[in-house]
Amino acid sequence: MHRLFGILATSLWLVAMGELVVHEVWPRWTAQDPPKIVDRARNERSRRTQSAIYDPRQRLVGRVWSRLQPTGDQFHLETTIVLTELASLPPIRIETAFTLTGDGTVDDFDLDLIGVRDPDGNPVKIEMHGESYGRYIPCTLQVGVFRRTFKLESAASRIMGDAIRPFDVLRDLKVGQSWRMQVLDPISAVFNQRTTVNSVVARVERKETILHDGRPVDCFLVVAGRARAWVASDGCVLVQEADVPGIGRLTIRDEPYDEEQWHEARSRVVE
Repeated sequence: MHRLFGILATSLWLVAMGELVVHEVWPRWTAQDPPKIVDRARNERSRRTQSAIYDPRQRLVGRVWSRLQPTGDQFHLETTIVLTELASLPPIRIETAFTLTGDGTVDDFDLDLIGVRDPDGNPVKIEMHGESYGRYIPCTLQVGVFRRTFKLESAASRIMGDAIRPFDVLRDLKVGQSWRMQVLDPISAVFNQRTTVNSVVARVERKETILHDGRPVDCFLVVAGRARAWVASDGCVLVQEADVPGIGRLTIRDEPYDEEQWHEARSRVVE
């Protein structure tokens, strides 16, 4: 009886370890080059996207805009996130700027979170800066009067996103593809005065058909930690979901770009 119990327990342990290797360890071992955010082969000159952000009850709580522009041999990618209707947060604006090399690899980045104030009503300075230097990206984080430095591994930081909207554009996907990426979490600075950066493995799980703008679209399903994204064949991320600590699950849906909405939203949240 004891021998049978031991065999059963060992079998269950082996199955559990097998699941761990398949879903967690193996993707990290076999992670490939990340998909291209920009593609000079397609003579891409500029790109502008906009998405609506919905809370767990599917109420519109903000929007996000992305603007890509070439600058000589590099690209400049700016992302603006404005959240104004969340009960757990004051109206905030998150500005992220990436300098990308010709193949889309992150060369440096800046992040600013605007709208947070101290108990006396004074604005709290929250910003992060990182710049690639060999094997590492040295980073500086400023939250109010507190300042700290840390390093990110360059190999795992060729593509970056943020906790609210992890993905921008993902080209030339195929099922089974995986890559490592960094996810910036500026929202944590609002709740606990610190901003985190998490390294995750993104994987193209399968193909699915979703309804978008009232029509069926064949998409790749990409999973990265607790985030999911449905990506059209042209690389456009139509829908993505992300669990944000302190807020819950947000849904981000692609919509037509509106320049006036971008200007109006940025003017609503100022320092």
